[in-house]
Amino acid sequence: MKSFRFTVSALALATLGAGYLGSQYSYLTRSEGGGDRVADWAARVDSPALIWLALIVFLGSIALWLIPESKEKT
Repeated sequence: MKSFRFTVSALALATLGAGYLGSQYSYLTRSEGGGDRVADWAARVDSPALIWLALIVFLGSIALWLIPESKEKT
């Protein structure tokens, strides 16, 4: 169970990190006369697939929080 919790935590951290790095990249590489890359990034992130992914990770984290840790005998 401990490795599964670590995997869910790593997935959540990687997703948050990728979203943050993507938003910073779109902000820092915008051109003065070109299109608005920040608005494009926001439109891509606001897709139903990412919303469902976030909901599944959130509900999975709550479910893992509710499951007690098993005490192994060593």
